[in-house]
Amino acid sequence: MKRARRTRSSHHEHSHAKRAPNCGDDCFSCLGPITPVKSQIDSPSVFPEKAISLPVETLRDYVGKYPLRPDDTIAVTEEDGSLFIQSTRGRKLPVYASAKDQFFIKAFPAQITFLRDESGSVNGLVLRQDGNEIHARKMISDPSALEKQLRLAHEKYDLHNQNAIEEGSYVSIGGIDQWIQIRGEDRANPVLLFIHGGPGGSALHRGTAWRSWEKYFTVVQWDQRGTGRTYRKNGEAEAPEMEIARMAQDGLEVSAYLCTHLNKKKIILFGGSWGSILSIHMLRKRDDLFSAYVGPFNSSSAASA
Repeated sequence: MKRARRTRSSHHEHSHAKRAPNCGDDCFSCLGPITPVKSQIDSPSVFPEKAISLPVETLRDYVGKYPLRPDDTIAVTEEDGSLFIQSTRGRKLPVYASAKDQFFIKAFPAQITFLRDESGSVNGLVLRQDGNEIHARKMISDPSALEKQLRLAHEKYDLHNQNAIEEGSYVSIGGIDQWIQIRGEDRANPVLLFIHGGPGGSALHRGTAWRSWEKYFTVVQWDQRGTGRTYRKNGEAEAPEMEIARMAQDGLEVSAYLCTHLNKKKIILFGGSWGSILSIHMLRKRDDLFSAYVGPFNSSSAASA
């Protein structure tokens, strides 16, 4: 019997830039996390020869602190009509505008793009250097701005349809209480059960990523054994049952519960990575419960697991 490895935290592997041998504190490529430069932000390959001037009011929009990680923050300041940046580990450097929201550093080849939210307020930045990107969110110090941002976030996340469904509760699955969250704009829509990765990779914290899906599907998030709220409820008592067969059976019980609870004959199964392994085992035992299976990033070992 194959045993699943349990982790308490989400299954994410973050890449961090490594400090080059001769990298000084002015070099932002040594800060992480980083992602490949391929993005939706267009980046000229050659820095402009001359900087342009921006109104002081525009420059002050960028002023603030942008945490890169707990021990490192980018501070952006405006002094006498000029913009400066300084990391926790580095010295203050002037930056020059090539366009609104687009800046470059003359001391070394790096570019900065400031990001704005839907209201037009600056809410983050992207540092680009040596083929890498460093993303940072702007800290909000103005209570009214924070309240506005939270209000906009809630408005985007809230369900407004009269036939919408929004539930979150513990359900007895496999002899223990397991957390199930159900959200969708219309109860008549197909039900989509998301089998998260990991093991231990609860996706509840990424709820907003599913918001557009909830218009067309009733999306179900399930915290598996050893994960999120299910782990919080049961603790180490569930550890002896952390086996693929047991967890796949849990998935089938969740699926059967959803069919009954939501009055559906079949549901859609959506599983990637570790979730694809459980999904394949579930399908092999009870394919009658599912109208379709979606596996966007399957584990290479899923088919033979």
